[in-house]
Amino acid sequence: MKFIYASICETGSRSSNEDAIGVWRPSDDCLLAAVADGLGGMGGGHFASAIAIEFIDKTLAINANPSENLFGIAELIHSEIRKKQLYGDDFKAMATTLSAVYLGSEGLRGVHCGDTRVMVARGQGIKRLTKDHTDVARFYEQGKITKSEYRDYPRKNILYSALGGKKDPEIQKFCFSIESGDWILLTSDGVHGRISMTEFRDIANISGGPDEYVTSLRNLLDRKGVSDNFSAVVVHVVSE
Repeated sequence: MKFIYASICETGSRSSNEDAIGVWRPSDDCLLAAVADGLGGMGGGHFASAIAIEFIDKTLAINANPSENLFGIAELIHSEIRKKQLYGDDFKAMATTLSAVYLGSEGLRGVHCGDTRVMVARGQGIKRLTKDHTDVARFYEQGKITKSEYRDYPRKNILYSALGGKKDPEIQKFCFSIESGDWILLTSDGVHGRISMTEFRDIANISGGPDEYVTSLRNLLDRKGVSDNFSAVVVHVVSE
């Protein structure tokens, strides 16, 4: 299988971009992609998400196949951000979300923390592989709020787990068996906060490739209006 990708990472209506993305090809038959969304204000969010992506980049220079150690990489990113919080007051509250996937002959392996997301669209179906580490998602899982209350919750972006946070992060590991024709979607909340799962799937079904998918996604976001940074990596799995 081959992995073809396109990406977008834009400021949107914000004054600065706290999102960061990375895509790497360690070899012709594999691909690693990541989306991070920083938080903390005063420039710290931008710094935290950049630390995450740069750390993965440095790791790949040492180990071209990190698929077995994505969880450890996420833990090390958490530690790295915690160290750099000592740089000054502007950085002491910084943290970042992270969703990263490694695609290769063994399928998809991933790691996740926060409310960035990984989805797989296949035919008429779409599946989310990550869980949101947000207060509202946890309240819904615990049965404390209804689906309509979840949908209308005023502060959906409050996280209980992030890399660089004061508490040890909850880091999710996941894997998935991929097939030719699959679309792998990594998004920040500026994208999936405006686009529904059905819309992600429908764009996949009318797109001839990742570039076309990203163009359609951008056009839909423009029509709906965006109030946040928005980032996505779109990977199409195709036969050799």
